[in-house]
Amino acid sequence: MARRPFEIAERPFADLTVETFAGPGVATSGEALELAWTVRNIGEAAEPLPEQGSAITDSVRLIDAETGELVRGWFFQIAGQIAPGTAYDRVERVTLPAGLEGDYRLELEVNANASATSGAYEHVLTENNTATLDLPVTSAPAPNLVVEGVSGPAEGVEGDVYNVEWTVRNSGAVDADGTWRELVVLIPDDGSSKVLFNGFFDGALASGAASQRRETVRLPLQENAGESLIGPARIEVRIETATSGFASIGPTIYEAPADRDDNTGDIALDVLPFDRPNLRVFDVTAPAEAQAGDVVPVSFEIINSGVAPAEGKRWRDAVFLSASPEPTGIPAGAVFVDNATALAPGERYASGPVDLTLPTSASGAGYIIVWTDAGRDVSELSGELDNIIAVPIEVEALPAADLRVSGTRAPSQAVAGAEIGVDFTVTNVGEAATEGGSWTEQV
Repeated sequence: MARRPFEIAERPFADLTVETFAGPGVATSGEALELAWTVRNIGEAAEPLPEQGSAITDSVRLIDAETGELVRGWFFQIAGQIAPGTAYDRVERVTLPAGLEGDYRLELEVNANASATSGAYEHVLTENNTATLDLPVTSAPAPNLVVEGVSGPAEGVEGDVYNVEWTVRNSGAVDADGTWRELVVLIPDDGSSKVLFNGFFDGALASGAASQRRETVRLPLQENAGESLIGPARIEVRIETATSGFASIGPTIYEAPADRDDNTGDIALDVLPFDRPNLRVFDVTAPAEAQAGDVVPVSFEIINSGVAPAEGKRWRDAVFLSASPEPTGIPAGAVFVDNATALAPGERYASGPVDLTLPTSASGAGYIIVWTDAGRDVSELSGELDNIIAVPIEVEALPAADLRVSGTRAPSQAVAGAEIGVDFTVTNVGEAATEGGSWTEQV
């Protein structure tokens, strides 16, 4: 007896076939196309079943004929059951992305959502679910937005507010009707950037027309000496348009790539520093020697040697012991003191004596560090570099314990896996008692 393979279906099934798929023979980028198709159920069952959602989805995909890449897709839902022998007609409009040019194709797939829980059940009869249309596309004229006449201050003080003006001209062959993004950016001499304004222009700009624009911007403050906001810089005005022809968020105006080179304009700007305070440790009084664990008194004075008052913010001064005169951080055990008062230029305040407990592990040469504005709450820029004074101190080590093992006794022979007794004696031959009450011994 001959054996032949056969298919087993889970239930009677539909067989949806595309009878017609029609659309334009050529198109222009950005154009709305009218597509029409007819689908007939030549199977044995009405689908989809109610438990399948009673709807099927047809998809239309725009494919680049040269590369095979998907450019855009659209989806359309058909509600209700398709009975055997009946058909449905669909007419839909789809809009091509702007900027397309070349050979493309439209691929229709019916019942594209078929799965175990949705769409129509067709068993294995899906080869007739697709149809294709060739679509040559020519590029439509597009706007060309140009930034012109950027003007603003030749110099400005960080933190101050200034007006920046510019003109946007549409030199393209068609109107610009939609949205584009406008940015005003500060570009310091090191090439970094700070966005001063970021907004959308929403409206229409006719071909050949121009729009005068002005925004008020605030120059940023340089927060630390490592930044490069102060000095020669540029203010750049940028226009950002859609990089593809089907932007759903962001800019919607599309420009050809070759027309985006004129979307910026700039002016030179010299950013000047604004007047800042400069907090410095003026004087420190501390003992020249002490023993580890001692509480030592430390007194100090803080002066504002800058040209602006240190006011409007609280700051803290830190006092601690360091092995280096140039500490990179503040250790645990540091004492913090709130600033006593605001300081006008040339004014000072005294703090202390502050009780600083030296670590019990300290020994040898060290430094009492006084660090004003330890949290860098006051903007000083280069003035941050003189916020520390280190005063030498010689720290005498505490007497220490010294544990020694003696009198070790163990059997000279033993059997593998057996327990043996080991005796030994631990003696503290140091000058001080052990701390902590326990330690670990290993045999």
